[in-house]
Amino acid sequence: MDKGLAPVEQGRVAGREYASRAGGDHAKLRPIVRSRNAEETRAAVDGDLLEQVPGAQEVAFWSGFVHGVREFLVDEAATPFEDSPGP
Repeated sequence: MDKGLAPVEQGRVAGREYASRAGGDHAKLRPIVRSRNAEETRAAVDGDLLEQVPGAQEVAFWSGFVHGVREFLVDEAATPFEDSPGP
């Protein structure tokens, strides 16, 4: 993780990477995007899929993390399937 990024940006990058590692599994990711605080987010995360979390400014990190997971899901939904019929 790039230490030069602000904690919220570190979280956003980590959230996108986490969602990718989770294979876009909505059942795993839904509790994260619905979480309302850092504690709920942390509890919803599978620690095996996440690298080390910075301890400083933890709330900002987890806020960014949620946004990163949400961005991944939005991007995934907006990407057309290769096998889908064209216009």
